Amino acid sequence: MAVVKLVLTKDFTWRGRVERWSNGYHFQVNSALSRDDFIALGEAIWTGVESRIIAAENVFTNILGYNNPDGVADASINYPGLGQTGLRAGANSYTGAATNLIHPEQCWLIKANVGLTVKGRANYLRKYYHPIRGPLGDSVASHQAGINPVVTKLIDGTLPSAARLCSPRGVVATGIGLDPYMRVHQLKRRGKRPTRA
Repeated sequence: MAVVKLVLTKDFTWRGRVERWSNGYHFQVNSALSRDDFIALGEAIWTGVESRIIAAENVFTNILGYNNPDGVADASINYPGLGQTGLRAGANSYTGAATNLIHPEQCWLIKANVGLTVKGRANYLRKYYHPIRGPLGDSVASHQAGINPVVTKLIDGTLPSAARLCSPRGVVATGIGLDPYMRVHQLKRRGKRPTRA
């Protein structure tokens, strides 16, 4: 078994500026992946998972694939970006999808169980998806029935190369689902302001 890393990048426009965000995934696979394998895996995650739970304002722009998660990318594939033809936009097509476009830093939090910490507490992988069309309140529990079956694809072995979501150390996720509350997650890392002298 091998652990590979895949990063999917998306762009959207907010207040007249292009914002970029990405999700990095580690997967347990049988052996190292080729460029075509990374493309197939990235496409499957975009069409089968991500595009179904995020707003159409998102455009899929890049795949980075790593056979050595700490090394240099073995595959880099670019797709048409904002303002270009042939865009790959989000679909927001899960069962019971919400229609309100909310602030882009409000997001779905998908948690995947990867065992226990050394103190015996549940250990989770956390993936944030935004911007979304979601409810205007804090509770998103009513969307679990529509989103949970979509994200289960990340752990059930049906992705190309029989990839299964795992921790960076290779612990395969055993459960996955939408957290019942709306979350806030900053899109970009912002530098600290200089301190006054």
